[in-house]
Amino acid sequence: MSRKRIRHAPARIARSKLTEVTDANRNIIDQTTINYIERVQEGSKALCAAILKTGRLHGPMTEAQQIDAVQYAHNVMIRIK
Repeated sequence: MSRKRIRHAPARIARSKLTEVTDANRNIIDQTTINYIERVQEGSKALCAAILKTGRLHGPMTEAQQIDAVQYAHNVMIRIK
């Protein structure tokens, strides 16, 4: 029987209480925490893109919500005239 390794967030995230990485606090948080937060954000965007691609949404979305989701998932700015 193989053991499955459970990955946890770095211990310093809980102690730092900083959830957003900016230029001002980048030196306060260690590099492991920065990498972890960035991977979580990338994964969230990838999940949003996959949901949009399959079309299996949780519920009906307004046009504005759909535009916001596309902007978030693909890092684009959509302007409607």
